[in-house]
Amino acid sequence: MLTQMVGVLAEFERAMHKEWTRTGLETVRNECRIGHQPSKLKPQQRQEIAKLAKRGKKTAAGAVCLFGVRPATVSRLLRRI
Repeated sequence: MLTQMVGVLAEFERAMHKEWTRTGLETVRNECRIGHQPSKLKPQQRQEIAKLAKRGKKTAAGAVCLFGVRPATVSRLLRRI
């Protein structure tokens, strides 16, 4: 009897978590901010990195140091251009 009560409470708690998650995702979708974190670089900074790389004035490693971002951020940006 006791184990059945514990099982019922666990199912109820799981259902509540699912509902809260669904509600939270709906809220985020309505605010148009689902699926990603804010960009580390502003559009002007992205253009500056692209310009420096095209001209050969800075390497990807130099841009990482200059703008204080991770190497993956710069390499992802340079792959897109």
